[in-house]
Amino acid sequence: MPGYGQSDVLESPSFDASAQAIEELLETLDIGPRFICLHDFGGPPGLKIAMNRPELVLGLIVQNANAHGSGFGPQWASTKSCWTNPTTENEQQATAHLTLEGTRDQYVAQVPEDIASRISPNVWEEDWRVMQQPGRLGTHALSLPTMGITLPSSMISPYTSKSISRQPL
Repeated sequence: MPGYGQSDVLESPSFDASAQAIEELLETLDIGPRFICLHDFGGPPGLKIAMNRPELVLGLIVQNANAHGSGFGPQWASTKSCWTNPTTENEQQATAHLTLEGTRDQYVAQVPEDIASRISPNVWEEDWRVMQQPGRLGTHALSLPTMGITLPSSMISPYTSKSISRQPL
């Protein structure tokens, strides 16, 4: 995904811009019908791609990505406030976790101490090192508030979502 890992950052990062860049890559590579893997921050762009061209989607593989409003638990409160009331203060609260400590918490917060103590600090220190490269923090900071614009309203609020019938594989 643009702006993550070893890829270049986008000039104006957002989930819609990431989806567009990925769609352009898929077209350039002449990738036809496909399975789409939705992982973490790749969930919103992947869902957008699937909604834009459903005839090309063979299936979705969802891992650690919010694909339903119920995935936005209490820890998303400040971000959801930013979506519904995009003020400077709400944006600052929504992106306050973009620190070394916040990156560490992604690995060990709410994990039992006996398990957390076995997780090497190298993993979050490496994530933080990459996050500090030019444009990376901006990609996260600018993408997070736009997630609420990118996602259908039924995903933002579980109370407005329609039930989804599950079909056997």
